[in-house]
Amino acid sequence: MKRRFKPGMLAGLLILVILMGQSFISSWLSPTLAEQYNNTALYRPWSVPVMWIIFLYPFFLGLALAWIWDKVQPALKGNGFTKVLKFAFAYWVVGVIPTMIMIYSCFPVTKWVVIIWTISGFFYGLVSAMVFARMIPQD
Repeated sequence: MKRRFKPGMLAGLLILVILMGQSFISSWLSPTLAEQYNNTALYRPWSVPVMWIIFLYPFFLGLALAWIWDKVQPALKGNGFTKVLKFAFAYWVVGVIPTMIMIYSCFPVTKWVVIIWTISGFFYGLVSAMVFARMIPQD
């Protein structure tokens, strides 16, 4: 666990940066997306303290992906970047796409929100895997 903690936390920090950047850019490009993000019928208002837990999510994800990377990276074939791409794609297919299908079918969000989240989900896996490939030694 010790060898995965720092890489997992760094990956979490980078995921948070991507999350914040994606939110800012998409809201800037499309004010209707910003309206959806501020929809209190769908999301809790920022004045509710539990809403701030959202900022812990990237760190939990980073730690979980570090643990998964440590378990599966010996099975990934190819050089360093090929392994990174395979890991990111596997995470995207197994973790992101099914979640986005569920979100689109159950919550009143537009397809554009789901598309943006789906794309950013791939980048979460990609950036995390790049961190892990550099920081978690191969067995």
